[in-house]
Amino acid sequence: MKNKSGPFINENGNFLLIITPHNIWTNPIINNLINIKLFNDIQIYKDTSGLLDNLRGAAISEGVDGITLHKKVVVIDNIPKKAEDLCSICGSYRNLRISLLVLITNKYKRVTNPMRHRVSDIIIWQPKNKELSKIAKYYGKYFYGKDNWMKIYKRCIVKKDDFCYMSFQQGLPTMSRNFDEVIAIGGERI
Repeated sequence: MKNKSGPFINENGNFLLIITPHNIWTNPIINNLINIKLFNDIQIYKDTSGLLDNLRGAAISEGVDGITLHKKVVVIDNIPKKAEDLCSICGSYRNLRISLLVLITNKYKRVTNPMRHRVSDIIIWQPKNKELSKIAKYYGKYFYGKDNWMKIYKRCIVKKDDFCYMSFQQGLPTMSRNFDEVIAIGGERI
């Protein structure tokens, strides 16, 4: 099966979580995804202090109807240890009129349960084994358990720059190799 369009941006906005110990800007596929010409405004933050207030202020000053999403991408590079504001941003990114919220982390334990429940898409690119085990434990419930999830993950990673892409946007979750090839659909045993 081919997913020709890659991850799509729907009218409700997307929340993408990227788990990797690497600089994502060195992976051309991920870099192209975030820098798509579709977006008018790409904002990258390494420090989240005061970010929620800044985003709220921007949403209010933009006016309009409060429902329309702008083609705005907010990238938060490296989730901080204490992420209360970040949890609020994840819970209200649509109200903040963000089309695509991207969180990047190398430590899965920093992704809180409220964040995990709101994710619409996940990219897993060469995480450390300890982190991969935590990811498999959490997301295995969608794919017949941790061991089956690991088998699917290994089928997603064929070449050095390959990554696993999971989508929770339409019905059953899917796991794909680089957006291109769907390897498994939730509920399938490998």
